[in-house]
Amino acid sequence: MNAAEYVVIFTSIVLGLALGAILTNFDRLLRAGRRVRWHWAPPLLGVLVVLLLIQIWWSLFPQGGAEMTIGAFLPQLGLLVLLFLLASAVLPGELPDEGLDLGDWYDRNGPYFWSLMTLTLGWTIGAQLAAVLFADASWSDFLGNRAVDIGVLLLFASLVFIRRRWWHLIVVAVAMVGPIGWLSRSIG
Repeated sequence: MNAAEYVVIFTSIVLGLALGAILTNFDRLLRAGRRVRWHWAPPLLGVLVVLLLIQIWWSLFPQGGAEMTIGAFLPQLGLLVLLFLLASAVLPGELPDEGLDLGDWYDRNGPYFWSLMTLTLGWTIGAQLAAVLFADASWSDFLGNRAVDIGVLLLFASLVFIRRRWWHLIVVAVAMVGPIGWLSRSIG
């Protein structure tokens, strides 16, 4: 077994734990029944993060038997840490005895979640840009190819500061296009 195969296993374990965190927290909410006052944002963002975990897990498998170095692994490890934190932040981990209003919870925790989402996408773009620069390729071509990602990054960053729910709904709808589009192209 080579280093790349070990990294695939490690990546699968960390992303599996992240998925488990989302599913466990969702189960707690469902079991709480009437003690939860539902709001659209946390469950929809939970679906978004699950789709992102699947998309990233699928895309991180080594291509063409490429050798894995620690230098190539460290940016991936940073991404895995961010994804785990993101998965842990998308739904409440604890449910108070008096119940929980998910809208109020989202208002309090939204800036943290969107900071993590911004950092995760920024980390991904930065790691890809670093790889381009180390390969001595054109960074301007890279930025042109990533213009949509950079635009989405700015939308995510806006949600750290803008608390208008209608704006959050628009950005979440835009964010869902990426993983749903990827999934629709990948099925079959």
